[in-house]
Amino acid sequence: SDHRADGEQSPEPVAPTPRPNDWRGAVEAAIENLRARIENADDQDESYRLQLKLRLLQAALGRRDESMDPITGIDPALQDYWSTQFFVYSLLEDLSVEKPSAGQLAEARDHVLHAAVRLGERCEVTIKNLAFVTSVQSWGVYTPFDKYEFSPGQKVLLYAEVENLEAVASPKGYHTAWRCSYEIFDEEGRRIADYEYPSAEEFCRGRRRDFFISCQFALPESISTGKHTLRLTVVDVNSDRIGRASIDFRVKGTASP
Repeated sequence: SDHRADGEQSPEPVAPTPRPNDWRGAVEAAIENLRARIENADDQDESYRLQLKLRLLQAALGRRDESMDPITGIDPALQDYWSTQFFVYSLLEDLSVEKPSAGQLAEARDHVLHAAVRLGERCEVTIKNLAFVTSVQSWGVYTPFDKYEFSPGQKVLLYAEVENLEAVASPKGYHTAWRCSYEIFDEEGRRIADYEYPSAEEFCRGRRRDFFISCQFALPESISTGKHTLRLTVVDVNSDRIGRASIDFRVKGTASP
């Protein structure tokens, strides 16, 4: 029973004083736990995943330099990618939401593009927008045929954009080298024609991202009518990585003059 005198009110429960930095203590504890687990990791894959989580927590505490420390045992391109991502995180964390700095955004964009290029150098060579065209002006500027329907012996122009070629720094600039070839298959999957072009290379002051291939060839005079497939292969000479893409076309019965 309540024995308080009349008019005396029950004391309200007192809430604990907020401690806004409590989350930091929890993150610090998690960091120490991760360090111990990294030392006892069973294999390199587990160590990689734990080190990545550690860098994320370090970034959350604003420790940019620690978050960008090298992750042991991984490819340099992947290391470059992660270090750049954590740098960009710290850069944009300081961004004013109401008035974002155009300079900060531009710097972040440049770093992200660099990281994407470095990561691309460890991917397969990618061929995009493979097309039969009537003319090519430059990267992405071309006129495709209305229909991919050709005659035996007809000359055709092939266009393709190529990504992820490795650029090797040299005194003359960034060096890229590649070679390409094509094969033509009939509807039954039999190869009826093939050709390999000479290797090509170039030096550029900056890393290029606008590679394209434009090559002209004549269809065989003896090619049969019906559906065919052309397969283009591009080899990155600097890394021996390969990319392939295919495109279908039809052959009419009348030979071109």
